[in-house]
Amino acid sequence: MRICLAPDIDPCGTPDLNYCSPVSFCQPSVRLGFTCTCPHGYQDHSDDLDNAPGESCVRTSSRNCVTAQTSALKEQGLELSKILFIYLFIYYYLFICLFVCFFLSFFLSFFLYFLIY
Repeated sequence: MRICLAPDIDPCGTPDLNYCSPVSFCQPSVRLGFTCTCPHGYQDHSDDLDNAPGESCVRTSSRNCVTAQTSALKEQGLELSKILFIYLFIYYYLFICLFVCFFLSFFLSFFLYFLIY
């Protein structure tokens, strides 16, 4: 007698085999086959939260998150602008020093040449 077992089917791998919202996370489950969960920043507005969670994920108001991210980016921008300013200051300082050294050495050698000859 031959027994054929069906291959493991991943319901999360094919959107037609699960009810998950396009933004929700689908995780295979032994008991239910799969479970869907809404990601951070989304609320679950599914009709049946007990049996079909993650079917309808709605974006929550993220004004506080955006404000926090914006202020963090501004702080990083200020830090980067300080670093850029220091870098440019050092770069131009070295450039001026090299230019002055070259200028002085050229004229000093020119002066010495006429002094000797």
